[in-house]
Amino acid sequence: MKGYVNNIKPYDVLSHDIWGMDQAEKEKCLKLDWNESTIPPSPNVYNRLKDLAQRGDFYQWYPCTHNLKLITDISRYMNVDKKNIQVFASSDVLQEYVVRCWIKREDNVLIVWPTYDNFRATAEFAGANIYYSLTQDLRFDARQLQKDIESSKPQMVYICNPNNPTGEQIDKNIIEDIVKKNKSVLFLIDEAYAEFSGKTVADLVDKYENLLVSRTFSKAFALANFRIGYLISSDSNIEMVSRVRNAKNITTFSQEAAIAALEDLEYMESHVRDVKIAREFFIGELKSVPNILDVYPSETNFVLIRLKSAGLKQKFLCFMKENNIYIRDLRQNVLLEHFVRITIGSLEQMKKVSKIIKEFCSLYHEGSSI
Repeated sequence: MKGYVNNIKPYDVLSHDIWGMDQAEKEKCLKLDWNESTIPPSPNVYNRLKDLAQRGDFYQWYPCTHNLKLITDISRYMNVDKKNIQVFASSDVLQEYVVRCWIKREDNVLIVWPTYDNFRATAEFAGANIYYSLTQDLRFDARQLQKDIESSKPQMVYICNPNNPTGEQIDKNIIEDIVKKNKSVLFLIDEAYAEFSGKTVADLVDKYENLLVSRTFSKAFALANFRIGYLISSDSNIEMVSRVRNAKNITTFSQEAAIAALEDLEYMESHVRDVKIAREFFIGELKSVPNILDVYPSETNFVLIRLKSAGLKQKFLCFMKENNIYIRDLRQNVLLEHFVRITIGSLEQMKKVSKIIKEFCSLYHEGSSI
């Protein structure tokens, strides 16, 4: 075993209680902890998979290793050339291959923090030294990032944009400026939530060799269970990562689900519009709750909430769970000890959630046992 693995803090998945529930219990719950869609994917997906399952003439084979139809559909959707795309069994796996290709032991990796913590664990497992670029107010600071690049001299910089868990979108021009200034540094931009902001830097990959863009079907396309994502980068970077990619680990069902979802973009776009409406309603409702919590603006399908104290946060988490609402306890860093994250569902769902939150706040003000 690599000696340093013993010192790595694993990515904290926290509870996933719903998988231990029977169907009746699941139907009572509102799962708002992992930023999954609260609605199923396009009916196209179900119909495609039903037909596929009934065929069954391929079960004994390995999956297609180069699905040109899928890559062509992604190319059309993202408006980038097919040579700039590679598909993986989730964006997490994609990032593992990126690290395998470009990071060796003792390389420095800089992470704009706080953010999605899985990449940190992936880079640490490769033996990288992890540095963080952060600010106390949780807002992105381009000047601070440039200073941190100059001081840490990283091989790679990881930026989640829009960011999880803050919900903040970094302006495309700012990212381009940083990428351009630091041509010897590889930038991995994680755009898992980009459908909700409607913004991307994917069109810059032909311009900058040091730019990698990670995308997923898990969020806006509601295909989290299928584990499929894709990388957009220069053709030489795609050729490089394809050398180490396991080409047969994306199931036929996952590939066909993604194709079916891309053939019904109207469904995804309608879902995104609904989430944005529900998100702004929810933020507005929470802003009316005084002195108990602060809610942050968001360009994603979730919102970041700060409770008055760490103790109050734990009571809040328990109260929500007692009401069958599962939300994310953020605890990967001391900066987040007062924070929770709540996935945005439909407007009706968020009306229910805001009502429960107001009940909690009312009980707190009344000085009850909570």
